[in-house]
Amino acid sequence: MAERFLFFSSVGFCLAVALLLEKLAGKNAEMNIFKTLKKPVVAGILIPVCFFYVVVTINRNSQWLDNYTLYSTDVKHSSNSGKLNYFVGLELQKTVAENEKDPVKQLQIRKEGIDYLKKALAIDSNLYNAQSDIGNAYYLLKMYDSAEKHEAWALHLDPNGLNANINLANVYYVEQKYRQAVDLEKKAIAIKPGLVNSYSSMGRYYLAMGRPDSAVLYLYQGINVDPNFAFNYEVMAYCYRALGKADSMHKYIAITQKTKPGFNLQ
Repeated sequence: MAERFLFFSSVGFCLAVALLLEKLAGKNAEMNIFKTLKKPVVAGILIPVCFFYVVVTINRNSQWLDNYTLYSTDVKHSSNSGKLNYFVGLELQKTVAENEKDPVKQLQIRKEGIDYLKKALAIDSNLYNAQSDIGNAYYLLKMYDSAEKHEAWALHLDPNGLNANINLANVYYVEQKYRQAVDLEKKAIAIKPGLVNSYSSMGRYYLAMGRPDSAVLYLYQGINVDPNFAFNYEVMAYCYRALGKADSMHKYIAITQKTKPGFNLQ
């Protein structure tokens, strides 16, 4: 329930406790606070209260182990929260599933994540992030029709949503709708010019369209954005092969091999 946002309101509780202690101290304003705390009636109240909150705090701390532990714990108490269901589904997809090496278990985790995302959307279909992330989840499961449907709805909610533009472009690329993929990736670059992955994607899309010259222009832009992003050099090698420029092709093969030993064009 994001209790960290309630910290300031606890000031009122602290003031109330202070006033109570003052009242219990009696009319003697000079009475030492430690003597007040030693009074049986005061100790009888404070010790159980402090003990209770110490136990609650220690128990709650263990639930803050990581985002997934926190969200999956809280969703049990707020099962009708669209955002909490979304956060559980997101963590299952992007953290738990990514760290799972067993393909069978990973598939199960992704499906469980989709179930939470579906519930989030059943509660509130206008959650942009939930629409976009469930679309990406379907994309990873190669369920491209469902992926396209949810990413398109996410863009309906927010036409400038960066993730939805990129995710839907990926779907269109797999479906060989290269023109639509290019248009969406161009929009993503306009939204966030420093996102280096978009330039390599443009390179792949234009290469698939049979326009390696246009691909090279975007790949050079990507290299200017981040010279250490290795994938741009790899795509560049394919582009120069398509252009019939062997010297440039071998140059980029050699660069790619520094980070990807054994790389060669098939």
